[in-house]
Amino acid sequence: MSIKIASINVNGLRNVNKRTLVFNWIVSQNIDLVCLQETHCTQDQTWLWSKEWKEYGGGESFWNCGTNESRGVGILLNKDFTLSFDVSMIDDK
Repeated sequence: MSIKIASINVNGLRNVNKRTLVFNWIVSQNIDLVCLQETHCTQDQTWLWSKEWKEYGGGESFWNCGTNESRGVGILLNKDFTLSFDVSMIDDK
């Protein structure tokens, strides 16, 4: 079994056109697990981004936010990703 993994520094995803472009590209590449860096997300945006990711053809997503101008990461899973794993999050800002 092989897993296709990518890590991308997106330098912000607040712009809906950029988010659409990034999400569509990831889905088109059939990547199983994507780690996004520098999302510049805030907690109130992540519900919308998770919803959009699924609408564009993705699966589950996990977000850890910084500010709307820096930091923030996301983990996006392909909708067909079936492996199970434990998620442990530690954030000691």
